[in-house]
Amino acid sequence: HSKDFAGTLDLLDSAVLCRLRGVFTFHPLFEMGSELEKADVPIVRIGENLHDTGKYGVCSETSQPFYSKAVNYLCSTGARSVGLLWSIPLHHEQPKENRGDVLLVSESLPRGLQCRSEWMPYIHGNIDEQKGYELFMRFWQQQQGRPDAVIVADDVLCKGAMRAVLHLGLDLPRDIQLITASNRGIELPYHKSVTRLEHDTHEQVRLAVEMMAELLSGNTPANSHITIPKKLIEGQTTKPKHDTVG
Repeated sequence: HSKDFAGTLDLLDSAVLCRLRGVFTFHPLFEMGSELEKADVPIVRIGENLHDTGKYGVCSETSQPFYSKAVNYLCSTGARSVGLLWSIPLHHEQPKENRGDVLLVSESLPRGLQCRSEWMPYIHGNIDEQKGYELFMRFWQQQQGRPDAVIVADDVLCKGAMRAVLHLGLDLPRDIQLITASNRGIELPYHKSVTRLEHDTHEQVRLAVEMMAELLSGNTPANSHITIPKKLIEGQTTKPKHDTVG
């Protein structure tokens, strides 16, 4: 997400520009994007949200709907308290209101779910499975009691958390309910199916290619910005919903 990213590309070089028909990017291109658009090179952003996309983008929904869906679902299973394993990117300026802990609190408290700072450990920097393992161990071994459920903010951290669960000999959802965010097709190392809010990367790519094809044909896409919502996949790491919940 750094503004320095565009400077590492040579897309505006005359030898490149004359051959360039279109650009897919996961990163904002800032001033370079404006120059490419002036040269009639269409750009389709494929990213995590619709901020700084330019004219066209196919992105996953923002973090706020994820926390809202996760909290609503956990409430429907009878959870009364919730924790969070999450991360803060190292080189990305993230507004405080978009941080995982702030979003969880804002979604939980109006619904009557308790959440404490001790239940929301995070890492600062790049994520990997080992950090997910360490994060869950820190979460489980803290002395402030434990919540009924925990949300894991992404599937990489969740893979490590699953290893910690197995190491500790825990049973999900008997000992704690767990829900995560993941991309479609990601396998998690647990013998039960994991409840998740799943992003369909296949659909995202299909729609982005269709959008680019329209642009290259000289047409204007019906929708310039498309958001792909996360789909709830109910697994066996959460308890069944209450019968009274639709």
